[in-house]
Amino acid sequence: MLNSYSGWAAAAMGFTLRNTAMVITGALVGSSGAILSYIMCRAMNRSFIAVIAGGFGGDTAVAGGAGAIDRPYRRGSAEDAAFCSARPSR
Repeated sequence: MLNSYSGWAAAAMGFTLRNTAMVITGALVGSSGAILSYIMCRAMNRSFIAVIAGGFGGDTAVAGGAGAIDRPYRRGSAEDAAFCSARPSR
């Protein structure tokens, strides 16, 4: 969304400065950012409006807050990751 907003801001500045190239470029960046954001919202199964207004609303659910579940974990190293992702030889 921030990429889209920066494009629309550049287009608005182009109108202010009466610079046609800046208006066109800003509109292209703004619209392509909006389209990309819409595609990403569909991929994340979230509504476009919820993403735009996601920062508003105050003290709603916070990641890692009181509703978090403590689960056991085991530390690993780079060698462990290499071992797990290695393909068996034929």
